[in-house]
Amino acid sequence: MVSASLALALLSTPAIAQNQGNDSEGFDAHGFQVAALDADVRDPLTLQRPGRMQFRDFAAGAMFEFAEEPLVGTTPNGKQVPVVDDLFALNLAMSSVAHDRLRLDVFAPIFLSSLGPDGPRGAGFGDIRLGGMVLLVAPESGDGGFGLGFSPFIDIPTGNDSNFLGQSNLAAGGVVSASGAFDDLTLTANTGTQINPSVDRANLTGADQITLGIAAGYSPIQSVGVNYEIRGALPLKASSAAGTGTPFEGILTGRYVDASGGFVVGGAAMGLTPGVGAATFRVLVGGGFGTASPEAFDTDKDGIVDGDDKCPDVAGTADLEGCVADLKLRVTTVLNGKLLAGATVRLEGPTTHEAVTTASAIAISVGPDSMWRGSASLGDCLTGDKITQVRDEDLAMEISLQYSPAALIRLAVLSVNGNIVSDVRYRFESVDPYCEPANLPGLDDAGNALFDIGVGEHKIIVDAPGYAAYEETFSVGHSDEREVFVLLNPK
Repeated sequence: MVSASLALALLSTPAIAQNQGNDSEGFDAHGFQVAALDADVRDPLTLQRPGRMQFRDFAAGAMFEFAEEPLVGTTPNGKQVPVVDDLFALNLAMSSVAHDRLRLDVFAPIFLSSLGPDGPRGAGFGDIRLGGMVLLVAPESGDGGFGLGFSPFIDIPTGNDSNFLGQSNLAAGGVVSASGAFDDLTLTANTGTQINPSVDRANLTGADQITLGIAAGYSPIQSVGVNYEIRGALPLKASSAAGTGTPFEGILTGRYVDASGGFVVGGAAMGLTPGVGAATFRVLVGGGFGTASPEAFDTDKDGIVDGDDKCPDVAGTADLEGCVADLKLRVTTVLNGKLLAGATVRLEGPTTHEAVTTASAIAISVGPDSMWRGSASLGDCLTGDKITQVRDEDLAMEISLQYSPAALIRLAVLSVNGNIVSDVRYRFESVDPYCEPANLPGLDDAGNALFDIGVGEHKIIVDAPGYAAYEETFSVGHSDEREVFVLLNPK
């Protein structure tokens, strides 16, 4: 193996030119920081996603990592020499929501072992990152829709820069993040800057960077999410070896969350372009605990998650789908403007209710800003409908019942000798009096009449001066057309 002094003096990423420099300064070649490691299956692993926050929520997790060749050097004869290789690390992350718009984060890597040009290296801390997120635009209830956030950070140089596992001085930066949730799919984009300490090492100057990242997540069920993300950096000062200063890495992870908020996460990463911190590949596995899963925000603390809560900002009850039960919808049924009891009413809105009207109004508890449809019926021939919206006060719904005939009668009246009968009178006695014809027309010049009638059993009674009364009982069903032929006998 090439000696440590040669490799470090000529340090570069693959294909970086061999510019000599000062060996007294190093930098962080780990190239990996997790974002908030929490119980949200929609979150990418390293990119910031501006989801909903809830005061006092917190999360803590640990991620074991194996990284192959996050940093290599090139000797004068063109041979590539791993400078940081076979890196085993434990990445610790903790976050706490101090306000519904502010989250605080701490990230601390512990390097368990690695290989350098001079052989195995022992354990040690990496740089501690202090950061967080300011939520500029909060997603909708249930964590859906668009979110926008800003995440500043500062890296404290607690790592070993001589082993290229820490910065030589303070580093800082910030990330603007945007995210959109569309049913099972979540898209996230990050862009920001990282201000690095100056380094004069080989052809590396510690140039400041523009950081970029995109991610897509799929959550087929509430407890499982799969995310793929691409992250990388563009230096504001070009490297002397073209194509080596833009490290990009692709990361595929899966996350499972149980009902308690405990979670496990695992995945793998692969370098897409050469550059400092873009490992050939990484293997990742970890877990932790978070107080809220992605669909389980309960803003009003009523035990109904926001995604299922029709009133997420006001504590309510389950039968009202999370809305307040202090508003009343009072329902009555009327016929021809007069209160009519005994009608069956079905109320459909956020919930469904059925009842029979009485001499007083039916009263049900409803939530504010809810729409209701009332359907009422009495027997087979009286029906009514009404749609109304409850705002922020009690409301009366009056359902007007209307005669609803469903059959047709063709009536013909003659004398037994076939003559037209004058001054014919007829009426009905029905099992359901509300099914009797509402309006009975007079007979035409041929002794005929056509009119609607309700379904059910009816008795027609026909008489005329000088003739005996005629009675007939019959039944009609929906859409029937019945002919009733009456022959009157003289007295």
